[in-house]
Amino acid sequence: MEDPYRWYESLRERTPVLCVDDDLWLISRYEDVAAAGRDAERFSSWFGNDRGRRHVDALPSIDPPEHTRIRRAVAAPFLPRATTGYEDVVERVVERACARLGGTRRRIDAIRSFAGVVPVEVLAAVLDMEARSLAAAADSAGPYKWSLFARALQTGSGEVLSGLRAAVAAGGVAEREAVSFLVLLLTAAVETTRDLFGELLLLAARRPEVWEDLAAAPPDAAPAITEELLRWVSPLQAVYRTTTVAVEVAAAEIPAGASVMLLIGSANRDERHWLGADRLDLGRFADGRANDHLAFGFGPHHCLGAALARLQIAAVVRALPRDVAGFEIDGDVARRTSPMVRGVLTLPVRVRTES
Repeated sequence: MEDPYRWYESLRERTPVLCVDDDLWLISRYEDVAAAGRDAERFSSWFGNDRGRRHVDALPSIDPPEHTRIRRAVAAPFLPRATTGYEDVVERVVERACARLGGTRRRIDAIRSFAGVVPVEVLAAVLDMEARSLAAAADSAGPYKWSLFARALQTGSGEVLSGLRAAVAAGGVAEREAVSFLVLLLTAAVETTRDLFGELLLLAARRPEVWEDLAAAPPDAAPAITEELLRWVSPLQAVYRTTTVAVEVAAAEIPAGASVMLLIGSANRDERHWLGADRLDLGRFADGRANDHLAFGFGPHHCLGAALARLQIAAVVRALPRDVAGFEIDGDVARRTSPMVRGVLTLPVRVRTES
């Protein structure tokens, strides 16, 4: 199926709030999803981001004020004004990866060869760690990730790791909280960006006209194009919250203690908020309209790595169409099956360098 998330459309039209069973509610329209996501007091993250209702001692499952304390202690290197210092690093990584892809003359898995490579190499440069170690950790279970970053926090020499170590020494954050943040950073920084790149390459193979439009776009259009890709793809499709009190949403009464799925992918294609919302329009944000999509989450849990991800996506939008004329699918495409994330697991292609 080209787009397995279209069921959100009919849900929005039929009912903006749906009770799936006694304990699970779905909220699908932009206005309601955005409001609930920003309301940490009534829509708690404490019970984690799955239906298992398990608290995980990690930033996404912690509510303010504890969440605010930890975030302030670790956020500085990833704020927009700080990530501008990574622009040269991102450009080098992306240029190198695009050139490698453009020089490929054989059948490859574009996820393994490109989409998953760029975010790992960028994060490795930002953390001053080996890309090979981060790539291995990204594909490994939690204990390996934890031990890798526990060692890095103790001995790492990069600015980010040194800053975290100083925050631990100053008492702003506990050591386990700093390590937990690094584990989260690996997952959030790599997986979301990889999934967007995968969708972009699949789009290029299935809709060559979109790739031609990207190639014809001026370099300064890349940031606006990035926002539209984020809105339309929405790698993070949904998040869970738990109501702390009874809440009325769109005339529906959701009881206290209910699990609520906030459907970000649906909200980002809500016709009530965007004209032609289900259509990819690379010029949608060219007029400077606020990029108020929800691809990076919302409220206190807005993605800390958003600025770094935007740098990478914009760099790929500028560079890749120069090196690659297009892609031809050469095998079976495998997608993620989770309702929480949208992404391509394997994308066998052959690269075209000439139109």
